[in-house]
Amino acid sequence: MTTTAATLIADFRAAAEEIEARLAPSACATITPMTSDAMDLVRVVRACVEAAWPKQGGPYAFAKSGVMLDDLVAEADRPRTLFDVIDVSTERPRAVMQALDAVNARFGKKTMVLASEGMDRPWAMRSAHRSPRYTTRISDLPVVR
Repeated sequence: MTTTAATLIADFRAAAEEIEARLAPSACATITPMTSDAMDLVRVVRACVEAAWPKQGGPYAFAKSGVMLDDLVAEADRPRTLFDVIDVSTERPRAVMQALDAVNARFGKKTMVLASEGMDRPWAMRSAHRSPRYTTRISDLPVVR
């Protein structure tokens, strides 16, 4: 089942040394027609970043960013607009995304990514002091003997 999104919210936070600027812009965009296509979602996120992130006042470094999708509905149940047409040009991007998902399912997460994600991966989440995930991973449950 494919889920489509109608609203995208992007928020950002400046690096710690720029905290005095209290820079934490955000942007919200309505996606019409609703979509589940990653390429469309990336395009909307980029537009939100360009609209919300300050262009003047110095170059600020991202410390944290987030994207939230809202109004999630199964693709078959999504509301149609008056001007919805069956577009053959949407079949190719859908096939591309299915191929990307198939490769990642077979060879592992992030084997293939969209070019907009970049090639360098200098950042990695620090999880040395993470607490056990009892509610989400069966392997983290304590065993009583």
